[in-house]
Order: sequence, then structure tokens, then C-alpha cells
Amino acid sequence: MMHNQNNDVSNNFLTQTNDLESIFKHHGNQFLKFHFCPFLNVQEKTTLRGTCRSIKNNIPSPQYAYFKTIGGRARARIETNTGFGETCGNPRNGGDSSEVRFELQSNVKNILATCNAFAALKTNGRVITWGSSKTGDSSNVISDLQSDVQNIFSNSAAFAALKTNGRVITWGKPISGGDSSSVTSDLQSGVKNIFPTCYAFAAVKTNGRVITWGSSKTGGDSSNVISDLQSDVQNIFSTNAAFAALKKNGSVITWGNPIYGGDSSSVTSDLQYDVTTIISTQMAFAALKKNGSVITWGNPNYVVISSSVLEFLENNIIEIEAIDKNQKFRATKSDGTQVQWP
Repeated sequence: MMHNQNNDVSNNFLTQTNDLESIFKHHGNQFLKFHFCPFLNVQEKTTLRGTCRSIKNNIPSPQYAYFKTIGGRARARIETNTGFGETCGNPRNGGDSSEVRFELQSNVKNILATCNAFAALKTNGRVITWGSSKTGDSSNVISDLQSDVQNIFSNSAAFAALKTNGRVITWGKPISGGDSSSVTSDLQSGVKNIFPTCYAFAAVKTNGRVITWGSSKTGGDSSNVISDLQSDVQNIFSTNAAFAALKKNGSVITWGNPIYGGDSSSVTSDLQYDVTTIISTQMAFAALKKNGSVITWGNPNYVVISSSVLEFLENNIIEIEAIDKNQKFRATKSDGTQVQWP
């Protein structure tokens, strides 16, 4: 549509400042760069340079949101004021988006990535995918991705799209969560949020029930705790290979790879009540309780082992957070003092 308008714009409106300002206000920077200037002759471009003040006043400075595949071999960005998306990097890892370039010209609001593919969510609820066919090919579910997608989630090798009616659509490497056929009936409606590990997903439904799929080694199999996940789950947290579910009564349920926090048996008694929030790094979990104490579990190299830190975490903690590229924890007391570990 823009393309068909360009000749009219060029011939009729270029020398009329008021009309030019109106065009810039409505169509913005991407219109100027990609749809307007290429159709101008030398005289028209000279006239356009004479309107730099109008251009400066009416075209906002570009603001970008940046994304990259896991491993960083390809990158994407969105110009936030226009929704224009573009990519660079290794073509085999999603750096080449030429096949969907037209779809990325406008109205892209978010981009998610696996190791070697991207998925873009547009403002009209449509999803566009590109990159490696092993993790980015959505052709089997393309009809379900044309509209009404509310959000997209990704792990290292698969995607999951949450639609406005609470239905979940998945694609990508089957064993990593791209194939959700084993739980299809549970994902038809009522899902309110989705959480990934490296190769699995967990969905929490509006009734507090949790559904899991993907690699059993990274949390896709929750059969050992399934009775505890039937209701009242408020939120889910994850490391690279394990999940922790926080229930309404303040108790915590964990599953997945034991080394990554799937096994919380060493602190079971402390996780039965009064947990208010959980923070996770790549390898471990930390739970903040109502009394201001912090409980940690997961990989021994990433949990608290220092007696001085343990003493610090006994009371008056008001905040815990993940820092240093999600490798470490930091806790803050009510008096502003802090400690980090490991």
C-alpha cells in the first residue's frame, strides 16, 4: 500500500511543507528511509534537503530494542516507534530474514529467539518466524499463528505461543517442547502464562494447575509431583534445567534436573510455608520468606556455603535478585546492607 502511494507523494506533496509534515507525522522515519526517498529525482531530493527543519521536528529519533539468538550468532532489532524489524549475523542462525522482510517492515512489537531461529510477534497478533528449520519452522502451525497471539515464549530449541483465548501453540525441536501433543488437550484453553528451561516448558493455568512438556531431563516431566501441581500455583520460576512452583499457601514444589534445583529435599521443611517470592539463576534457586530469611538450593557451587553469608540471610532481608548475567545472587537488608554469592 505504501509503495502505491509513493509516486503521488513525490509528485504532489514534496514542495508543500504542510503536507510533508503531515506525511512524516503519520508515517515516520521508516516511510522516509524505505518508501519515500528511493522514488525522488535529483531536484526533489534537493528540495527535501531544504526542509530539514521540518524533518527534524516531525520525525522522532530512532529508539531500538535488541535481541539475539542464544549463543549470539545472529541478532535482531526493532525500531520501537515504527515496529520495523531487521536482522544481521550468521544466515543459518537467523541472521538472514530476507524471506520475511516485507512482514518485518512495520508493527513488530516483540522478538523471541532460540539458538538459531527467531519469532516476531506483530501488533495484530500474527507471528512471523525465520532461521533454522529445526527450531524455527512454523509451517505445521502457520494457520494458528495468523492472529490473536498474545505472547511468545522460547527455550533453546522450541517456541510456544499463547493466544488470547488461553490456547498454546508450539513448534521447533520436538523433544525440546516443539511437540506438545502429549498435553494438547490441557493446552486448548485457560493457560495464563508459560515458563521455559533450556529444553522444556511449564504452563500455569487460570485455575492454578501446571502443565509441563519437553525434555524430561530439564523439567518436562513433572509426574513425581503431579498431585501438588493440580491447583493453587501462583507462579513458576526456572533455572536452566529445573522448575520451582510457588503456591498460594507459601509452599514450594520443585522438579527437573536435581543438580539445577529440581531436588529441594535438603530444605523441604523450610519450603513448606511463608515463601513470598523465588529468584533463580542459571543453576540455583533462592526463596525469600515472610520473616526476612532466605533459603537456597541447587548446584552446590551456586548456593550459600559461607557461614558469614548464611548468618546474613537469617533475617531482615527485603529483596533478593539475580546479577552478573544470571550467575549470582544478591540480597539486600532493610538497612541497605547487601551480600552476594557465590
